[in-house]
Amino acid sequence: MKNCWNFISDIGCYPDLSFAEQRRIRLMNRLNFITAVVLLIYLIVEILIKVYVFIPFLIVMLALVNVTFLLLYNRYYRTAKNFAVLVIASCISFFTLNTGNAMSEVLFIPLAVMPLIIFSNKRISVFYLFFIMALSIALRTVQPYIDPLLKLSEDEFYFFRVMNLINGIVITYFITYYFKKANESYESKLLHMNELVSEKNKAITDSINYAKHIQNAILPSQQFFRDNFKEAFILYKPKDIVAGDFYWMYLSGDHLYFAAADCTGHGVPGAMVSVICSNALNRTVKEFGITDTGKILDKVRELVVATFVHDDNAPEALENAVKDGMDISLCCLNKKTNELSWSGANNPLWIIRSQELIEYKPDKQPIGKTDNPQPFTTQYIQLQKDDHLFIFTDGYADQFGGDKGKKFKYSQFKELLGRISNKAINEQHQAIDEELEAWKGNLEQVDDILVIGIKI
Repeated sequence: MKNCWNFISDIGCYPDLSFAEQRRIRLMNRLNFITAVVLLIYLIVEILIKVYVFIPFLIVMLALVNVTFLLLYNRYYRTAKNFAVLVIASCISFFTLNTGNAMSEVLFIPLAVMPLIIFSNKRISVFYLFFIMALSIALRTVQPYIDPLLKLSEDEFYFFRVMNLINGIVITYFITYYFKKANESYESKLLHMNELVSEKNKAITDSINYAKHIQNAILPSQQFFRDNFKEAFILYKPKDIVAGDFYWMYLSGDHLYFAAADCTGHGVPGAMVSVICSNALNRTVKEFGITDTGKILDKVRELVVATFVHDDNAPEALENAVKDGMDISLCCLNKKTNELSWSGANNPLWIIRSQELIEYKPDKQPIGKTDNPQPFTTQYIQLQKDDHLFIFTDGYADQFGGDKGKKFKYSQFKELLGRISNKAINEQHQAIDEELEAWKGNLEQVDDILVIGIKI
């Protein structure tokens, strides 16, 4: 019995349909089946009370209910829905006219609800609602002229009154029960899916958190940074758990190399690129022994491009090559003479001297695959005591915020650094961080943020 019920319910429910559409079709199938059962009951009753005039109509209605199943099976969904409403409306109209004023109006209540359930289009469901209301009024209008022709006995009238009442209650209960069970099933599936998503999300988050430990391992330690810079700070705020921005340091004799780098993207993709670029920096100075900052960037570009472009010289291999890389501001400080050599790929160097900001402009090309690459230039700067050096990525200036939700911009960043240049270096760090948070407000951080400040 249950298998038969499920078979009837699933007629026309194909896997490519949405979950909501399948629910609508199943309910329509079940209402059609209940209609067929009710028609069969009335057919038997008509035979028992020897009222044969309506038997042909009942047989036709039973055949039309089966036509609805056939339309659904052949995927004529819109036609089947309209046909089903009209067939059931015809059946209820028959019950109303055939049974006299025997509470047949109660059958119009579930009929009025049916279009709202099976049609996803609001206009169609509203149209049928008004159609059913008009049909009910029309039947009520002609009912006085039909009743004298029926000549129902008191027992027959009472029987039909009870039957109509039971049918109305049963159908209304069925619709309510069906949606209650369907919603419970949907909630159960939703909870199960949420559990699966939560488990997968936890597994992914755990993996990313472990990746953060790996990325932290490539960053210079805070102790190494403090040992080499007595007055300095690093403001490092990844947008996600892991970052595409990274800072880098290397000590070779009296020469201290340090950089602020911004790799393509942020999060996991950016972090993967940052590992490649950091490794290229380490290989360039350690394995190849290059000391000039411009030539270091040239070699780093060569290594990064070689990582992303295979040795295959086929045109499609070059065309599909990954064009990721990084922007960077790279410094080399002679700790004895305070002479600084500097090179930049899209990222500048700012020096504040006597509360005046001096900007050293970078080469307008990234570290990575690019059209018409040029050698990076090296600029030499003799630093003075109390000079403030700032290297950074674009995350700070690009942060949206303020009253109008606009970018912070480099001009405002310059003004901020100039305003706080007479403060102690740790106070500068705090002031830059507080200014960023106040500017950002409740808005989301849009990129990784890295600012390195050093006092000579």
